[in-house]
Amino acid sequence: MQLIYGRRTEVAVGDAQTLDARRSALLDRLQKIGVPIERVLSKLGKAGIEDIGLEDVEVLIGLGTAIKNGEAQIDDLFPPVAPAPAAPSEDGKRISLKQNKNDAPATSQPQGGEQASMEDQLRASVEQSRKK
Repeated sequence: MQLIYGRRTEVAVGDAQTLDARRSALLDRLQKIGVPIERVLSKLGKAGIEDIGLEDVEVLIGLGTAIKNGEAQIDDLFPPVAPAPAAPSEDGKRISLKQNKNDAPATSQPQGGEQASMEDQLRASVEQSRKK
């Protein structure tokens, strides 16, 4: 029991490495041998660095050792991560307010009992007459 109390005290005052310190040192070593953090997180199925637990650290130590000893390749143990598709953005896009002649006529149905505007009705009748 005294040994456990002494060990807990060492961690509390900083003589022993905490999980954060071990995790940080391990990630630094993996980056130095060419493993990006994104691949590490993907391999472990974690969203962020803070989600890496003690068991994960143990796994990463083994994987890092295998790479360092030449027993495995980085791409085999930490496959490249496909970039997430970027969400479409309206920034920088130009929107034409003019209707293209090849486009179908704007014949939207009135919503909520509203009547279509005179302009929409006129456009629809002009397009119908062109088709004849």
